[in-house]
Amino acid sequence: MGSTILLLTTRWAVFAVDPPYVPAPHSMYGIREFAPGIQIDWKSKVIEIGAIVVLREGPLELLACSPQTREHESILSVSARPLHIFQAMGLIGLEAGSPARYNEMLDRWFPASGEPLDLRVHWRDGDKDRTVSPAAWMVEKKTGKPPETLRWVFAGSLVREEGWFGADADGTVVCVVDFDSALIALSARHSADDAELWLTANPKEVPPLGTRFTLSIRSAYHPKLEVEIASKGAFRTAEESLSAGQIGDLLTRNRDDRTPFLSVWYHPNLAESDLTRAVQELKDELRRRRIDPEASMMVRKKNAAPRAPASPLLAPE
Repeated sequence: MGSTILLLTTRWAVFAVDPPYVPAPHSMYGIREFAPGIQIDWKSKVIEIGAIVVLREGPLELLACSPQTREHESILSVSARPLHIFQAMGLIGLEAGSPARYNEMLDRWFPASGEPLDLRVHWRDGDKDRTVSPAAWMVEKKTGKPPETLRWVFAGSLVREEGWFGADADGTVVCVVDFDSALIALSARHSADDAELWLTANPKEVPPLGTRFTLSIRSAYHPKLEVEIASKGAFRTAEESLSAGQIGDLLTRNRDDRTPFLSVWYHPNLAESDLTRAVQELKDELRRRRIDPEASMMVRKKNAAPRAPASPLLAPE
């Protein structure tokens, strides 16, 4: 345990001095430094993390790792402390889930869960600003082609028995295979066994070693709206009462290339008939606007809360 503490202390002390932060080209308003190597664009609700290319070819277990951890299997290294990234993501409203995990009682693996994320990498290429999806830097071993989709989720890592935030200890910032300490993971399961690694870096697309980037993280959902089903199946937000049609208007207004998302809360004492009618009314409204309610709506009890590590680690250093 003592050697682990020494390693972590040294890692964050050395690499927090000069974070390789390169502002993303879309960042123009409401940007504040949150921690070394991390900035928050409050207006756009985007986390921006400084990164540097440390690998251009070979099998992959991660897109991004912490310094002095897994650079032999990760395209990027990020100087920001994973715990601070976790905190920043929570501050812009992203909800953590769980990394991939094995349930001994059920004798089965469960994939990572959490709020779906949109990840992009930004850099300066000569006199041009470039932005790509991380998938462009990878190829599948089976097909030799870039993966069609990489569905990232905010897995949220975990707190080890010793008290360390898991991703701090393991450097598992953005993972493409299953780690129980992953901060950001894929929603589909992929083994971390060397013989089963499914992605490799694409040297034709990955920029030269030492190139500095911004890795941006934002919700894959936009816009996001929370409503509560009140008594008798009426809808309301914190500010006002709304009809299903008005909720549909809010979800379709100011849309971009992301998926709109509706969180629907209800009190456990709400009559089941009122709940059923209200949920069906919302589903019908979304379908009328060509929004898939199965992908864009979640219904939860009022006392259900997102998971977050209950630990003093959540206090910034």
